[in-house]
Amino acid sequence: MQRNVYLSLLHLEPEGGKEKSPAVPDSVIRAALLRRAVEDIHRIIQIRSAKQACSTLLQRGSVGDDLWQRFLRAEKEMEEELRDVVTEVSREIAKFGKGEEANLK
Repeated sequence: MQRNVYLSLLHLEPEGGKEKSPAVPDSVIRAALLRRAVEDIHRIIQIRSAKQACSTLLQRGSVGDDLWQRFLRAEKEMEEELRDVVTEVSREIAKFGKGEEANLK
């Protein structure tokens, strides 16, 4: 959910007939990125907390291999999402640094 909010803000297009609409402030974009990161961290913690229980159920035969494979795919997708967030944060840090350098000159 927060990923969609962040990406929507990042790629916000000007409204129909307007030639120029105000850009989304960097502070709003950064806040959306932070909320995205927090949500992702909560989700990966939940997945990793449940992994041991799911593994035990698999070993006992209580759940099938298909459920385990879906679980592993979900974990991998969350790890990829977290890598994407780290990339976005790095980009924001670089932008922020360049802005600070311009203000000092």
